[in-house]
Amino acid sequence: MFFFLQLKEKLAFLKREYSKTLARLQRAQRAEKVKNCIKKIVKEQECLLQPQVSPQLNHSEPKTEVSSCDALQINTHLSEEAGDTESESFNPGRGPVEGSHKWTTDYTQEHFACRVSDPEDGESEKQVLLSSGNIHAVLGLTERRLVSSSRTLCDQQVEIITFAEDGGSQGKQFLMPPEETVLTFAEIEGMQEALLGTTIMNNVVMWNLNTGQLLRKMHVGDSYQASICHKAYSEMGLLFVVLSHPCAKERGPSGSPVFQLIAVNPKTALSVDVMLYYLPQGQAGRQVPGR
Repeated sequence: MFFFLQLKEKLAFLKREYSKTLARLQRAQRAEKVKNCIKKIVKEQECLLQPQVSPQLNHSEPKTEVSSCDALQINTHLSEEAGDTESESFNPGRGPVEGSHKWTTDYTQEHFACRVSDPEDGESEKQVLLSSGNIHAVLGLTERRLVSSSRTLCDQQVEIITFAEDGGSQGKQFLMPPEETVLTFAEIEGMQEALLGTTIMNNVVMWNLNTGQLLRKMHVGDSYQASICHKAYSEMGLLFVVLSHPCAKERGPSGSPVFQLIAVNPKTALSVDVMLYYLPQGQAGRQVPGR
C-alpha cells in the first residue's frame, strides 16, 4: 500500500512537471510566432521606412508570385499643394498566371474605381466606377475581394466587393457599420471569417464576414490617437494586433514607437500592451532605410 502511494505521488509530480514544460514550450512558440509576425509587418511596411527628403513622396513596390489580394502594390503621391488629398493605386496581384487579366483599383477620398487590362494587349483597358463619396479606407482581401468604408452626411457604409477573374464586379456584401468612422482594415491570420477595423476614436472593431454582423468594439487606450491597424492574428483565444501611430508626438529620448503590439481578449474587450518597437538611436523622425 505504501509503495502504491509513493508511485501515485511520483506520477502526480511527473504530470505537473510535464504540464509546466508543455506550457513553457507553448509560450516559446507563441513568442516566436509574435516575433515572426512583427518581422513580416516591418518588411511589408518598408514603404513607410524611407528617408523623408522632399515634401513629395512617390513609392511603388511591385510584388510577384502572390495569391489573389495577398499583397498590394501601393503608389502614393503626396504634395504640399494637394493638402490632404491622397490617392493610392492598389494592385492585388494574381501571380504569374498565364492568360489572366490584370486588374487594378484606383482609390482616392472621392472615388473608387476598377481598371482591367489584358496583358496580351496593353492598350485594351476598361474602367468601372465602383463607389463614390467620402471614402476613408480600402483594403484588398483574399479571394479577389476588396473592403471599403465611406461616409455620407447621414451614415457610414462598409461593403465588400468580390471580383471575377476578368476584373469585373461579381457581387457586393454590406457589413454593419459602427457609429465611428473606420480609418483602416486588417485581416486576422488564423480567423479568415473575421475582419478588424480601427476607428477615429481609437477603437478596434471586429466583423463576422459570413453574416456581416458587427461582433465587438474594443478600446485600445488613449496614449496615441488615430492608431492604424496593420496586421492581426488569432492564437489561444486572443487577438494579437500590430498598430502604428502616424500622428504620435515624439516622447522621451527614444521618440514615439513605430509599431505597437497589443493583445486583445475579444470576449471581454480588454486589451494589454505587449511590446513597443522604436527606431534605432540617431534616426531622424519616423523614417529609416529598410534593409
